[in-house]
Amino acid sequence: MSKLSQLKKTVGYQERVPRCSTCKHYNEQQLMRDSMPTFYQRFCTRHHFQVKAHACCDNWQSTTGEVLA
Repeated sequence: MSKLSQLKKTVGYQERVPRCSTCKHYNEQQLMRDSMPTFYQRFCTRHHFQVKAHACCDNWQSTTGEVLA
Protein backbone atom coordinates (compact mmCIF):
# COMPACT_ATOMS: atom_id res chain seq x y z
CA MET A 1 0.00 0.00 0.00
CA SER A 2 1.43 3.37 -0.99
CA LYS A 3 1.86 6.28 1.39
CA LEU A 4 -0.89 8.17 -0.41
CA SER A 5 -3.31 5.24 -0.07
CA GLN A 6 -2.48 4.97 3.63
CA LEU A 7 -3.10 8.68 4.14
CA LYS A 8 -6.45 8.52 2.31
CA LYS A 9 -7.51 5.59 4.49
CA THR A 10 -6.39 7.37 7.67
CA VAL A 11 -8.37 10.54 6.97
CA GLY A 12 -11.44 8.69 5.64
CA TYR A 13 -11.19 10.11 2.11
CA GLN A 14 -14.12 9.16 -0.16
CA GLU A 15 -14.21 9.67 -3.90
CA ARG A 16 -17.80 8.63 -4.69
CA VAL A 17 -19.86 10.76 -2.31
CA PRO A 18 -23.46 11.77 -3.05
CA ARG A 19 -23.56 14.84 -5.29
CA CYS A 20 -25.35 15.74 -8.50
CA SER A 21 -22.49 14.65 -10.74
CA THR A 22 -22.70 11.07 -9.36
CA CYS A 23 -26.51 10.85 -9.58
CA LYS A 24 -28.18 8.78 -12.29
CA HIS A 25 -30.48 11.72 -13.15
CA TYR A 26 -27.56 14.08 -13.86
CA ASN A 27 -27.09 15.15 -17.47
CA GLU A 28 -24.32 17.36 -18.81
CA GLN A 29 -24.09 18.71 -22.33
CA GLN A 30 -21.64 21.03 -24.00
CA LEU A 31 -23.16 24.10 -25.61
CA MET A 32 -21.65 25.85 -28.61
CA ARG A 33 -21.46 29.51 -29.54
CA ASP A 34 -20.21 30.51 -33.02
CA SER A 35 -19.23 26.86 -33.62
CA MET A 36 -16.90 26.92 -30.60
CA PRO A 37 -17.51 24.94 -27.39
CA THR A 38 -18.16 27.51 -24.68
CA PHE A 39 -19.70 25.97 -21.55
CA TYR A 40 -21.44 22.95 -20.09
CA GLN A 41 -25.08 22.92 -19.09
CA ARG A 42 -25.72 20.68 -16.07
CA PHE A 43 -29.30 19.49 -15.78
CA CYS A 44 -31.40 17.19 -13.57
CA THR A 45 -33.56 14.95 -15.76
CA ARG A 46 -35.79 14.00 -12.83
CA HIS A 47 -36.68 17.49 -11.60
CA HIS A 48 -36.08 19.40 -14.86
CA PHE A 49 -33.85 22.26 -13.67
CA GLN A 50 -30.21 23.29 -13.91
CA VAL A 51 -27.94 22.04 -11.13
CA LYS A 52 -24.39 22.50 -9.87
CA ALA A 53 -22.11 19.47 -10.15
CA HIS A 54 -21.17 19.40 -6.45
CA ALA A 55 -24.66 20.04 -5.07
CA CYS A 56 -27.09 17.34 -3.93
CA CYS A 57 -30.81 16.93 -3.27
CA ASP A 58 -32.80 14.47 -1.12
CA ASN A 59 -33.74 12.40 -4.19
CA TRP A 60 -30.14 11.50 -5.11
CA GLN A 61 -29.81 8.01 -6.61
CA SER A 62 -26.65 6.25 -7.73
CA THR A 63 -26.36 4.37 -11.00
CA THR A 64 -26.51 1.12 -8.99
CA GLY A 65 -29.75 2.13 -7.23
CA GLU A 66 -28.43 3.36 -3.88
CA VAL A 67 -30.39 6.20 -2.27
CA LEU A 68 -29.80 8.57 0.63
CA ALA A 69 -31.14 7.31 3.96
